[in-house]
Amino acid sequence: ALSVAGLLSAFCICTPIILLGALYLLFGIVSAAIATANEGFTPFILLMPFVFFVLHTAYGVGTIIGLIKGC
Repeated sequence: ALSVAGLLSAFCICTPIILLGALYLLFGIVSAAIATANEGFTPFILLMPFVFFVLHTAYGVGTIIGLIKGC
């Protein structure tokens, strides 16, 4: 998503953070659609984009805190 955002930011008027968020949402929805196609529909599939976001945000924040603290 970062490489796609970098390539598209040269052609997009919107700010890179909005573009990155839109691409992240798009990839989350595509991942949920692929999981639905492979596994069949369950209501939990609708939560996948949110779960991806929470997982990656927590991982990123934890990494930043670890780098700041020097652990």
